[in-house]
Amino acid sequence: MEPNPERKSGVSRVLSESPEREAALSKRFEDALRTQEFGSFERSPTPEEGAVIVQLIPAVAEFVEKYGGTPVDSISAANIHLLDPDRLAPEDREAIDRMNIGGVYDRERQAVFIAPADSLLTTAQRIAHELLHFHSYQSVHDEGPEGRPSPRRIGFGAFDKSMTTRYFRDLDEAIVEELVLRLDDQCFKKFEALTSALTRRERFRLTTRAPREIAAVTDQQLPDGTWQTRLESWRYSRPRAQLGTLLKDICDRNRGRFSDPEAVFEVFARAVFTGRLLELARLVEDTFGKGSFATLAKETMSSDRLSAAQDPVDDRSAP
Repeated sequence: MEPNPERKSGVSRVLSESPEREAALSKRFEDALRTQEFGSFERSPTPEEGAVIVQLIPAVAEFVEKYGGTPVDSISAANIHLLDPDRLAPEDREAIDRMNIGGVYDRERQAVFIAPADSLLTTAQRIAHELLHFHSYQSVHDEGPEGRPSPRRIGFGAFDKSMTTRYFRDLDEAIVEELVLRLDDQCFKKFEALTSALTRRERFRLTTRAPREIAAVTDQQLPDGTWQTRLESWRYSRPRAQLGTLLKDICDRNRGRFSDPEAVFEVFARAVFTGRLLELARLVEDTFGKGSFATLAKETMSSDRLSAAQDPVDDRSAP
C-alpha cells in the first residue's frame, strides 16, 4: 500500500477553539504513534505471531479502504503489544481472566494491547479487531492545557459530555466483529502461518448447522490433565444478532434500494470508518420513523464509566 499522509494518527479530528492547541494535540498523537515503548508487562511475538502481524497490518488497511475509510499511516508491528501474563501483577492477570479480555485500543498511546490466545488464529482475530478500532473515525475534544483531551467519537460510538455514556457502543462492537469475520474470510487464507488452524476449523465447520459462527478451534487442558477441544464462537453474540435483525428489517422494507442485508451492512460499516452518520440516520428514520435513530443510540449504549473515561475501546468481555 502507498503511504497515506492524510491521517497521521488514529485521531481523525481534534475539536478545539484554539488552532494552536489543535495543532499541538494533533502532533502529540502523531508522535505517540511513532514512539512506542516496550513495556515490562509484554513479550515479543513468536515467529508465527510476527509473520501474521506483518501480513495483517497492510491487509487491514486495504480492507478499511473498501468501506470508504482512510487508514492510519505508518502503523507498524511496534504499535501492537502482546501482554505476558507472567509479567502482570496478580490482580491484573485475574481481571483479564475474569473479564475475558482479549485486547484494547489505547488512544493516548496510539497502540493496541493484546492478550494472546493459545490459538494463533484467535490471536490474529483479536489483533484485527483492535486494528479496525484504530482505523475507525475518532474525534477528541480539547479540555484545555491542564486537562487531557476527552473522546467524542470512536467509530460508530459517540460519548456524552460527562464521558460516562457511549451511545451506539454495542452496535459499534457488533459491526467491528462482523468486519473481522469478513476480513478472516477474505484474507486469512493468504497467511501461511494460519493454514493449519484454518484447515482444522473448516473440518469442524462441516459438522454444524451454523458453520460461520465457529471462529476457531482450540484445545484446553483440564485440571485433571486431560485435554478438551473447544469450538470458539465470534464475540458479541447478542449485539451481533440484534444487528443482523436490524439489517434484515431495513433490507426488507427498502427492497428497491438494497438487494440483500449485506448491502445495508456496508452503509453501517462506512459510518464506522468515515464518521459520517447522516446517510445512516436518514435510512433508519425513513425506515422506522422519526426519532428511531436516537432510540437506537440509547438501546445500544454503554454506561460503563471506566470504558468512557479511559482509553480502552474494546474489552471484548461482552457476551
